[in-house]
Amino acid sequence: MKNILLHKKHFEVIERIIFLVTFFITIMSAVILPVYHKFFDQPNYNFTMNYPAGWQQGDRVFNIYNHSDAEIGPLKFQNRAFMVLSREPETIDMMHLFNKNNIIIPIPGFDLNFKRTGNLTGLIGYVEMTDEINPLKDFTSFSINELGEFYLWEVNEYIQRLDQGKNIKTAPISISHFEFVVFTIITDAETLEEMKSFSVKPNLNLYNVKIFATNANNSKQVKVTDFLSYYYDIEYERYLDEKSYNKFWKNQKFYDEVYQKFIELEVEQLKKQ
Repeated sequence: MKNILLHKKHFEVIERIIFLVTFFITIMSAVILPVYHKFFDQPNYNFTMNYPAGWQQGDRVFNIYNHSDAEIGPLKFQNRAFMVLSREPETIDMMHLFNKNNIIIPIPGFDLNFKRTGNLTGLIGYVEMTDEINPLKDFTSFSINELGEFYLWEVNEYIQRLDQGKNIKTAPISISHFEFVVFTIITDAETLEEMKSFSVKPNLNLYNVKIFATNANNSKQVKVTDFLSYYYDIEYERYLDEKSYNKFWKNQKFYDEVYQKFIELEVEQLKKQ
């Protein structure tokens, strides 16, 4: 009889332990874990860009995703597009974009087709090609050949026409490739507003700012300070208008204009040497 009572007590203790463990697991899964995820999980951003020469009307050519259960919250997404003539081969970490000798041409018109979906997870926003003209259709590769077989020769010809080569050096120029790049600034509305006058606010808090660089091959988060040093322009938003839209999206001569602009900027760099 004594053994039976002892076994019964042991059984009751085990039952209580099982109950407490079950109760604890229930509380963890129903309350604690959701609260933890809500306050500590971070969005997992992913950016994709279609190969520019293949853009067609109706395509979502640039997409922003949040591949996480963590909602993005009241954040702002600002996309800034650039044509970049890079001096070194493309790198996985995108550091080639910050070579001080790169040639950079802002393309503000691209941004004007960006739309937010209203979703907090999944597809957050995208740029759709709504017009029939693909301004990048003639850029069929990203190698130096895309700039033209005689690019350096044309640079020197431009110098000769400009001042007969009296004041500008015509040293060999190292060129790797050409690319279309979109930088996405992610932050809150207040910080984004403050960044408009960043040049006169050196103490701006940048801890809650994320910057991602995306091209047709890759997308990586980059240092905010690098972006601000090489690409950020507080005047950029002034050009977000119909004129800039047409200059990019409706421009059948975009290739020729970019090519000529690269030559002019190349010569400007040579003047400074």
